Amino acid sequence: MIKFHCCHCGQKLGVPDEYAGHGVRCNKCNERSVVPNPAPFIPVAEAIPVAEPVQSPAVSSTEVLEEFEEVVNEIPDVEEDARQQALRQAQKARVKEKSRSVRGGGREKKSSRSKKDKTERLPLLDMVPDIVRLPLGIVFGLAGAGIMIGVWMMCAKGAGDPLCFMALFVPIVAAFGLRLPVVERTFLLGLLAVAIGALSIAGGKAIMAKYVVVPYFEAKSTEECLVDLPAVLSDPDLQFPSSRSIKPIATDGDYMTCIGLIALVDEGQADPKKVRQWTVHILQHSNKLGVIDFFDNVISGGGFEPATSIPGLTEADEEVMSNAYTKIVEWDEADTGRQMARKYYPALSKLINQANIIKTYEDEDKKYQTAFMSTLGLFDLVWVMLGLGVAYAISAIDV
Repeated sequence: MIKFHCCHCGQKLGVPDEYAGHGVRCNKCNERSVVPNPAPFIPVAEAIPVAEPVQSPAVSSTEVLEEFEEVVNEIPDVEEDARQQALRQAQKARVKEKSRSVRGGGREKKSSRSKKDKTERLPLLDMVPDIVRLPLGIVFGLAGAGIMIGVWMMCAKGAGDPLCFMALFVPIVAAFGLRLPVVERTFLLGLLAVAIGALSIAGGKAIMAKYVVVPYFEAKSTEECLVDLPAVLSDPDLQFPSSRSIKPIATDGDYMTCIGLIALVDEGQADPKKVRQWTVHILQHSNKLGVIDFFDNVISGGGFEPATSIPGLTEADEEVMSNAYTKIVEWDEADTGRQMARKYYPALSKLINQANIIKTYEDEDKKYQTAFMSTLGLFDLVWVMLGLGVAYAISAIDV
């Protein structure tokens, strides 16, 4: 007689030995259960002597259920419906086991995290001692930032613009490089990532200032803007604001001399390259490039004689300058000076910008300071703060 319990309701059942391995229905729940094989009888004399208790390794219920499925599938005489019923029960038990492990929290979560951390490490880095991991992470972080700065510089050179938004990616790359050999993330490690990112951004901006901004402004300062004068005069970004008075420009001798020369270029009576050099010289050596000097000149009033003479003029050049003075006088008599000043102001503003760049870049220290400051802006600060925040999250939080 084989005695066993129903796997559905727990009812105790008893069947003859010849039913071993077959499916029988429970007399209580009417569900089929597989009759287990009877345990072999071992005489007491032949029994194995009792030894010291050995603690068997822990086996999860999932592994037991999998072995049970294999045993059921290997039994040839089990009825098909009983086999399917046993497999369904095993599947339900496995789902319950997984849900129990997820709700376990604490110990299970910690073990899964340690397993994840181990898989994150590269096999080569497993050979590195723990004491070397943090310095190695700093080196990796700085190296990653350096590579990103190189990409930034190449893109900025190609575009002719500092591309400030790329400052967002420098601390992120540095944080990933720092995190690579350092597995445990802490608050201090996040602060270290932020420091490396900020240092890398500052270095990147210094490189942009020297190799992108300075060459860009030097090219702008020597651009022959009067060669294509109609395009300059029609540029809407260079027009004089309609809300402002043009009188300070129209009553200034230096400005009106430059406008008279520009008018000669527009009429085809002067060489645009020479006129650009003359006007930049007048503006650079006058008192118009400083704000305080400019307002002093406005208060004191302007004349129609230039404050600065131009050296090295030939007779033909002197004649061009004389024609410019004649035009200014004619405009004054016809009371059209303000109209001409407003008309040719776009070209004058380009020349003022060139004169400012040349005057600023005469001092090497001031040149790099100005170039560095030109890489900063409101949106640039947003990119920087966002990049540092992401770098902190990458290094301090397990993401």
